[in-house]
Amino acid sequence: MDCDADPFDVLEFGEALMAARPHLRAKAAPLTGSSEEADRLVERALKQAWRERRSFRAPDEMSVWLAHTLHSQATH
Repeated sequence: MDCDADPFDVLEFGEALMAARPHLRAKAAPLTGSSEEADRLVERALKQAWRERRSFRAPDEMSVWLAHTLHSQATH
């Protein structure tokens, strides 16, 4: 794989993000205390992940990367 190439194409990356939503929401709920805030936190984390998709290099570690992104958004 070319080191400048994305590990996923754009469609695959987007699908992986959407598939991760339930898992992220389960992680966000205890951090926020409300379902509405959890949804907003997940949306912020997914948007941040999308913006940073070119820096993502380990498809098998997406859940860890997204959890880190979620926690980063929770502190902002």
